[in-house]
Amino acid sequence: MRLLISTIISLFICLNVYSAAETMYVTVSGAGDNSGDSWANAMALSDFDTDLTTNSEAGDIYYIEEGTYTLTEDLSTGNDGTTTNLISFIGVKSGTSNQPPVASDWAYGDNRPLFACSSYAFSVDNYFLFRNIRSTGVDPSLLAIDIGGIFINCKAHNSSETADRDAFSLDGTDYIMLYCEGISNNGYAIGAAGDGKVASSYFHDSKVGADVSVEVAVIGNIFDTCTTGLEVSGDNLIMNNTFYNNTTGLDGGTSEALAIVNNFFDNNATGATVDTALDSNILENNVWSNNTTDVTNLTKGGNAVTSDISLTDPANGDFTLPDSSNAEDAGMCVGVNTGATGSYTWNIGADQTDTQSGGAGGGTYGGSFTNF
Repeated sequence: MRLLISTIISLFICLNVYSAAETMYVTVSGAGDNSGDSWANAMALSDFDTDLTTNSEAGDIYYIEEGTYTLTEDLSTGNDGTTTNLISFIGVKSGTSNQPPVASDWAYGDNRPLFACSSYAFSVDNYFLFRNIRSTGVDPSLLAIDIGGIFINCKAHNSSETADRDAFSLDGTDYIMLYCEGISNNGYAIGAAGDGKVASSYFHDSKVGADVSVEVAVIGNIFDTCTTGLEVSGDNLIMNNTFYNNTTGLDGGTSEALAIVNNFFDNNATGATVDTALDSNILENNVWSNNTTDVTNLTKGGNAVTSDISLTDPANGDFTLPDSSNAEDAGMCVGVNTGATGSYTWNIGADQTDTQSGGAGGGTYGGSFTNF
């Protein structure tokens, strides 16, 4: 009996040790015994693929060093994270030695590890975090997460000429996209479901910049040179975005209860449109500049700014407002009339960096896209 109890206890301890979340390290070539327990024993791509498929579990963190990881099959897992313990992939700069890495080791721009997917996908299930990762390829969905997905400082470019393929795919609810860049030559830079947040990101040179469903907050993004910048449906908040040089900037389809506030529509064939004019769709404090047609089946609102105001140099990535533009201090904001002490003024558009003395007051948003 004592032997049986001892065996059960030992087995219980082993199972608990085995099931504990782990911190692992990945490099292009791998190192040492390829166990991933340190940089000296880093996993190569094949080890990472095997571990992700067979051993990953809630709370695992994979630190992935700068370099190019060329897929020869889909990279995926059937295991899930949880709301309290995501499974994380975090890109770090080459030569990072900290275990675990710290924020100063994070990779930006071309230093972010690149998953060269070709016709394959890096596709996972629920409650995953991608941070500081790049991806290229032609698969129907290059970087994909289901419920509870988070993308931070990631870039995906789907260069397929096949219609309607995604660079980023967020098929489930409760997702967040922040500081990302998406391109899909003949598809969706981001294809997403409802109940999410898309903020401070750059979608460009795509058939559709972003396609989202209901109850999504779309805030502080730039939609540049797309056939349609943003496609939405349902009750969404569209705030402080810049729509530039699109055939259609914003297409609301059959949406009801759209709140379109503090956005900049410049140089689009059509700025914003919906299928049916409804009083429940609200536009306030938007700028309409250089569009062939500003709105279809929408009413601009009493605080609209309709003026020929070109952005500073959007062709070279500078989406800031020109000095002394009518868009400065013209945004919907918290002020004395809403019971707050003081008046906090906002500019209109996504990138609020301003060279004028005084800027835009308490509401200045210094969003930039230098990491791209």
